[in-house]
Amino acid sequence: MATCLTDDEMRRASRYATPLLRERCLRARSWLRHVLGAYLGCAPAAVPLQTGPHGKPYLAEEGLAFNLAHSDARAVLVVGVGYGLGVDVEELRAIPEAAAMAGRWFSRAEVRWIAASDDGDRAFLRCWVCHEAVHKAVGAGFSIPPDAVTLTPPPRPVVTAHVAGQRVLVAELPVSPRCVAALAVAVGNGARVRAVSPEAGIALRNEGVEFFPVD
Repeated sequence: MATCLTDDEMRRASRYATPLLRERCLRARSWLRHVLGAYLGCAPAAVPLQTGPHGKPYLAEEGLAFNLAHSDARAVLVVGVGYGLGVDVEELRAIPEAAAMAGRWFSRAEVRWIAASDDGDRAFLRCWVCHEAVHKAVGAGFSIPPDAVTLTPPPRPVVTAHVAGQRVLVAELPVSPRCVAALAVAVGNGARVRAVSPEAGIALRNEGVEFFPVD
């Protein structure tokens, strides 16, 4: 599958510390090119991918939006039309530095919710994927002040946030019992999105969430 990747993509993958991580990066990027190629009607190697100032990939041809996230062996890809998309996924695990990271990146309400949770690591990661998805959807990286986005207490079907002058819808994704994931869509008056993973998908239409299996 890696034969469809550019030299730059191969170099980026080579920066990962272990052969396993490099292989996962290459597989995820190849999967991205194959899916986008199917949408665009071109070969995977011909997909015109570019990289934005904050490292977010995008298509040189306007119209089709997408975002890819991977954590360990899990990958999630979302594809839509006409708006910014962000997705993030994290395998559930112990986070020894969760309290310090929450204090730095999250709002005070979210820090209190995590501290009161029976499973602080899971609560932290649920907040983390929601924030990361929002930052990716608006294309601003972590330049957004922590207090600008408050997404707790989850769970709620869809959360509406206003970030960097954009209205953003955020929903958690049921990808796997072993991980947490979230989708964010920067929209005007509505959105239609399909998210694809090996185990589950989500359709988001006008702030309503409908789950469906992906073959």
